[in-house]
Amino acid sequence: MVSHLANEARRALLRAYCTGPRRIVGQRQSSLRRIIQPSTPYSTFTPAVATTVLSIKSNRSGQRKPIPASRSYTTASNLDLPKDIAVLGGGLTGLTTAYYLTRFHPEAKITLYESADRLGGWIDTEQVEVETLEGKSASISFERGARAVAPQSTLTRWEDFVLFDLIDQLDLLDEADALPRDNEVIKNRYVYYPNHLVRVPGNLPNTFLGRLGWATSVLHQFLTEPVFKGIFASIKSMLLSTTKQSNEAIKKRAVDARAGEEGPSRFSITDIKDLSTGAYFQSVFGRPDLVNNLLSALVHGIWGGDVWKLSMLEGTFAQVLLQQQHPGNPLIPVRDHDIFSFRDIAIRNDAVFDLAAHFGPHIGYIGFRNGFSTITDALADALRKHPNVTIKTGTSITSIRYEQGKAIVSSAKGANGNSHAETSHDKVISSLYSGTLVKLTGDALPTLKNQSSAVTIQIVNLWYPDSTLTSRHPGFGYLIPQSVPVEQNPHAALGVIFDSDREAAADVPERQSAPGTKLTVMLGGHYWDYLDADSWPDAEEAIAMAIDTVERQLGIPATEPVFTGTKVCRECIPQHLVGHRVTMAKAHSELYEAFRGTLAVVGGSYTAPGVLPSLKAARDVALKVSGQGYKLKDGAEYSMAHVGETGLGRFAGKNETYRLWDKQRLPYRFGNTRGVFDDEKAWTAS
Repeated sequence: MVSHLANEARRALLRAYCTGPRRIVGQRQSSLRRIIQPSTPYSTFTPAVATTVLSIKSNRSGQRKPIPASRSYTTASNLDLPKDIAVLGGGLTGLTTAYYLTRFHPEAKITLYESADRLGGWIDTEQVEVETLEGKSASISFERGARAVAPQSTLTRWEDFVLFDLIDQLDLLDEADALPRDNEVIKNRYVYYPNHLVRVPGNLPNTFLGRLGWATSVLHQFLTEPVFKGIFASIKSMLLSTTKQSNEAIKKRAVDARAGEEGPSRFSITDIKDLSTGAYFQSVFGRPDLVNNLLSALVHGIWGGDVWKLSMLEGTFAQVLLQQQHPGNPLIPVRDHDIFSFRDIAIRNDAVFDLAAHFGPHIGYIGFRNGFSTITDALADALRKHPNVTIKTGTSITSIRYEQGKAIVSSAKGANGNSHAETSHDKVISSLYSGTLVKLTGDALPTLKNQSSAVTIQIVNLWYPDSTLTSRHPGFGYLIPQSVPVEQNPHAALGVIFDSDREAAADVPERQSAPGTKLTVMLGGHYWDYLDADSWPDAEEAIAMAIDTVERQLGIPATEPVFTGTKVCRECIPQHLVGHRVTMAKAHSELYEAFRGTLAVVGGSYTAPGVLPSLKAARDVALKVSGQGYKLKDGAEYSMAHVGETGLGRFAGKNETYRLWDKQRLPYRFGNTRGVFDDEKAWTAS
């Protein structure tokens, strides 16, 4: 369990959120070795009709790919398809949605609305001028949002394949960088408790001597570090619980002949009872210590939220809850739409196999050499080149209503919002925070109006000319649990990311001219739930709080010369509280009743937060709106009921299902390179 938490902690530290003002265009770097050859140009690509992954063969021409904007997927010939589509929000989710609409439905007129003057949303790489120890001027980047993602090679999701698809289509491989999983920066993850950094045990080494040393080190930590208080009692409780569940499963299988069969038997997620993440793991561990000391830190890194309030069923550990429904069963649950989305991506673009091999199980994180804005800038550039796309920045939406089969969008533009317009669209896709959307729809969505919840996080970037300030604790950074005494964390910090360690390991170009210590401090989150906006710290106060935090926790003197930047990330991470599925089911009904299918939603307010889940959700809704589905065996298509007309179809009835799989048959997961779709026994979904 601790090892599993360590893996999730690494993923959590890859996330940071903010609200973002400026767009930065990084210069193209050519020093990264291009290992993968360009894929087949789309001009020569024929979409699969009756095929499986086995039939997809690499057919590389060895030539540079054409401009991505010239390529598109085939679309369904359906006279009822929306011809005029609006996308609300120009962040990662909105940009990706619009981009895939141009691929799946290139004839449609697409309008992208964004209230800010820049595109990219929470993802924002900003260039800052600094002075080095030698007194020379240099330029560095501050990440205001996500800076990297972790491949999902040990998860039962394939959202990273959407990223691979985009890297290929947008021709971003030369811009990408990655670190191997065994790199010290990736392996070293810390928790701050109660007044010092504690290294979280990593994965078990492969060699006998390595495992012996690992076990000795971990045992010593368990016995001496207060953060692991109660771990032996928790392990005992977990083993007893597992044994009891296994015995019950044996009895159940005696009367259920289908239990343990892979594939055809489907199970509905709606039938599973929800509870808080904290409550679930307290029941497993038999006590709250590990929840408060370790799990809450992980939740801070991913959600910025309270482990005792967040949904287990719709949270980071939902897979654990699904597995519990089948105790003693060696097969693992996989959601239908997850595995079939992989199949669809693979059928449409076989270049993702090369990228999956390149960024395979040995890779611990994927980023971009000139900042994560590389991907949002590339999406925006591709959209600008498309003749049917109109981008309206600096344009605020003031209302949305349904009228005679259309969605009517009212907007305001200009410094004072004095330039008003009203436009009708066949379909509107909102990537806005649900709490913002309800303000635009009057009283049409009462459930979202009453139950939307999100946390605000203040991001503070610090760059010190001295490059040795984290040398005692090299790694990716640390997270801070809820149980840390207030005197050790008076400014409600959630965690600190060691950006300079990661950039040095990845040989980021700016390190050659500015090799300092770069940190990102995250403040607020659920700790600020009870504060109104007037009580939030201003920029000067936030910077002082961050400097004091790293002085207390890392020993960096407040007098150390430092260059700073900060952003308030207002309502940046929606919170999926207990009962989230029920809330979304009601919202689905209200959306359809009020807008008759002309308004759909997408993004972290509804499905999982983070870069990779956002990419998949955006692609899914674009595919559905374009009248298509996931391509399956013999030319059939998955119905996309999990998206539906509102984007919330998965929460309605029993539209979201899962099946049990042998993990050795899951393609490109758990070390596999072949999978269930590689043989004639592959089956399809109805």
